[in-house]
Amino acid sequence: MVQTKKRVTKLRKKPLRVVQSGPHISLRDIAYTEILRRIITLRYKPGAYINEAQVCADLNIGRTPVHMALERLSRDGMIEVMPRKGAIIRAISLDDVMAVIEARLLTEPGIVRLAAQRASKEQIARLQQIVADADVQTTHRDTEALMHLDRDFHATIADAARNTILGQQLKSLHERILRLWYMSLSEPAQQEDVAKEHREILQAIESRDPDRADLVMREHIESFSRKIVRSFSDSQTLDLGSRRASSG
Repeated sequence: MVQTKKRVTKLRKKPLRVVQSGPHISLRDIAYTEILRRIITLRYKPGAYINEAQVCADLNIGRTPVHMALERLSRDGMIEVMPRKGAIIRAISLDDVMAVIEARLLTEPGIVRLAAQRASKEQIARLQQIVADADVQTTHRDTEALMHLDRDFHATIADAARNTILGQQLKSLHERILRLWYMSLSEPAQQEDVAKEHREILQAIESRDPDRADLVMREHIESFSRKIVRSFSDSQTLDLGSRRASSG
């Protein structure tokens, strides 16, 4: 048992991708994944201008797949194409973020209630593994790995609820705020808080206690909300992105 845990820990040290690659993944999909990853991890900052030549050089990928990836990111609302200038990374609006958080508060407590009633042993074991892996990555301060584990935790709960419509809605909500997810997990104190909150949610699911699961999930989302509001107040990074986007 100890040997298995060590093996998992070693594997988790490598950075995780936004989407998993496979043997038949296209260059277009690789370009999309890598650009999105740079946006989420704030290497391409809100309000920053990028162009195809720059992205091709950054990724060492040709113009056609990069062009197609940028078009897809534009449709997804992650960038705004600027004629003769390239593209601008879409700024993060506090109003948009709060709307997503409000939607999460209306959706996720209900999802976790269902999960507490319907989760299989395998799904609970998966949640336990995610929590254990997150503990390891918290000691390594690997923000990107923690962001993916955080998303996997919530996605597994959605799967355990066994309601595909709710699961699709939740996935869409999470993808809208991945940049803020990454930002919030960049501080060690927040990493510790999230680990504690996830353990409480897991314990409620393990105990088959939907009321408790509802309560701790709601507290978890509200904690995230408070952190994001403080970040907008204390940091100029996101505000600068908004001003630059509006002035472009």
